[in-house]
This record gives sequence, C-alpha cells and structure tokens, in this order.
Amino acid sequence: MVTNDFIVDIANVDGQLRLNVTDRKTGQISTIDVSGLQNNATNF
Repeated sequence: MVTNDFIVDIANVDGQLRLNVTDRKTGQISTIDVSGLQNNATNF
C-alpha cells in the first residue's frame, strides 16, 4: 500500500501479520508484528 507519506509492505510471516512501514520523507522504516493469524493463511 502506498500513500503520499508512507509505503506499507504487508506480509504473513509464520502466522504473524508483519507491516513494514517506510516514511517516504525521512526514509525511516518501522516494523509492526501482529500475532493471531493462521500459519496457513494466504500471503498478501
């Protein structure tokens, strides 16, 4: 997902929702992991 301010990569990593958020202005990257997905869920 791409907005004017951020680029967000979304993935299912071993049953966790992982969001890699890149600030387009500063280049800073933040990673957010959310547990609770099924291990066999489809990758986004």
